[in-house]
Amino acid sequence: MPYLIEEHKHRYASWSASRASSVKGCRFTVLQGKMLLEKIDMLALVNDPDKLPTSNKMDEKHNEWRLSIISEAKKWA
Repeated sequence: MPYLIEEHKHRYASWSASRASSVKGCRFTVLQGKMLLEKIDMLALVNDPDKLPTSNKMDEKHNEWRLSIISEAKKWA
């Protein structure tokens, strides 16, 4: 069975929501998590997977995304 973008979207959304809701000291709703992801322009990646980094750049890019979303979440605190 091929790994399609629809499956990736589902897995990523599920992971994001579950991780965001389990971080001690930083609780927010799934809607807030969705808004944070949109704020850092993750929606552009979901709609155009060709914009995803190559596998050898993924760790570095993931770190950038994490720092960006943490920065945005702190603005809401």
